[in-house]
Amino acid sequence: MGESTPPSKLFLREATGLVRELSWFSFFTYSMNILSIQFLLYYVASLVPLIGGSLFVGFSLYALFMLLVSLLYYNFTVAMPRSGGDYVFVSRALNPGVGFVSNFMQGILLLLFVGINGTIFITIGLDALLGYLGVAFKNSALLSVISFMSEPIPAFVIGFVYLIIMLALGIFLPPRYVFGLQKVGWFTVMAATIAMIAM
Repeated sequence: MGESTPPSKLFLREATGLVRELSWFSFFTYSMNILSIQFLLYYVASLVPLIGGSLFVGFSLYALFMLLVSLLYYNFTVAMPRSGGDYVFVSRALNPGVGFVSNFMQGILLLLFVGINGTIFITIGLDALLGYLGVAFKNSALLSVISFMSEPIPAFVIGFVYLIIMLALGIFLPPRYVFGLQKVGWFTVMAATIAMIAM
């Protein structure tokens, strides 16, 4: 009876052990790639129709605005570490209602983008890549594959398999490898863009 028990804590929050795993360069490439491992597969091919325009001016304008967005998110992350992302950033910076609407719409748009992503991979990525390779190497088999892939059933199957592979990579690949792929993608796109500007 003489023993006293320590008072219980109602809101006990043990340390999570989370550490910041992103360097500024990882965050930069992550933002520039717009969260897309597949970015390196079809971005360069999508620039080819712009031949004759000023790729340097277009890319510089894009890079300037994306740099501003990246810096904004970096500052939010430094000011509110481990806070959970867009909802917290927007609701604290502007208004909770705006944060809710913004995050709700972002969720819907990201779900819609998943379906579009498979189509983009085929039409802008594989079609363009195989078309350029077929013309460059005078290979008619590659050109016939393009017409096969543009039919509805093969396009659906290829897009579905692609999305399953991307989903598996996102779920099962450790974050450090995902960020490593992001960096490889960023360097690949930068090298290809510089090569296209130089041509």
